[in-house]
Amino acid sequence: MRWIAYVLGVLAIGFLQFILFIIFVPDSCVYHTQSDERPFLIKYCYEGVHPTPNVLNIVLTIVIGLALGHFIAKRIQ
Repeated sequence: MRWIAYVLGVLAIGFLQFILFIIFVPDSCVYHTQSDERPFLIKYCYEGVHPTPNVLNIVLTIVIGLALGHFIAKRIQ
């Protein structure tokens, strides 16, 4: 049962990350000309002129999702 909570935590955080990306970056083409003026999260968690998740973003998503899953698993038991 604990592993299901971990997987659900990672999926929930991944989905939240996807929704927040859509909200905060409605037009990714803006970064073609303003690559130096990127917001903090876009600068360090995304790469390329069309922001795509980098390794740091993926690792943080998994770690925060596992922490959420651990919290859920503790609440269930």
